[in-house]
Amino acid sequence: MNNLIISGRLTRDPESKQTQTGELAKFSVAVDNFGKDKGATFFDCVAFGKSGEYVNKYLTKGRAVIVQGRIESNKGSDGKVYWSVNASSVEATDKPKDGQSSTGSAKPYEPFADEEYA
Repeated sequence: MNNLIISGRLTRDPESKQTQTGELAKFSVAVDNFGKDKGATFFDCVAFGKSGEYVNKYLTKGRAVIVQGRIESNKGSDGKVYWSVNASSVEATDKPKDGQSSTGSAKPYEPFADEEYA
């Protein structure tokens, strides 16, 4: 089974791309290391479809997230092996700070603001 769950913070704003199959988001997550080896481990992540739309619309650099997905390896043109996380689920675990908004002109994420629940 190839299943990975990480919790950390976005290291940069997501990079949005439109593909033939839908929206794609590329982003990086820093996960704190505890114990003797303090510092962080960095994960390059890619989210497609609804997860990609969510990341591009609501997440920005510094936001805390939980990412679930599978780890994949790709061989680069330089012969090196590069690892990334193919995210199946991405959730913000904090609220945007005052003055920090999502990318573009989207409104800040409010999960219970749908008309159905109003």
